[in-house]
Amino acid sequence: MQATKYSTYELRVRAVKANLKGMAKNALANAYQVNRSTIHRWVKRYHEKKEHGLTRGAVSGRPSALESIKDKTFLTVVSKP
Repeated sequence: MQATKYSTYELRVRAVKANLKGMAKNALANAYQVNRSTIHRWVKRYHEKKEHGLTRGAVSGRPSALESIKDKTFLTVVSKP
């Protein structure tokens, strides 16, 4: 099984802008180590919503346990020696 790679917003923007300048989707997929269909999806979302379409949306799943901890409490726990 192949490990899932996390793509940053900046990576998605660079890939789409390179495609708009003429770089082939296959070459971009190889360069960024993602599937060719992923590049197609990024470009399509860019054309629909511009750069806002490349931001990461909400995901399903269990909420993070850290979200329930207040900032002050979190800093107290993290900064303990």
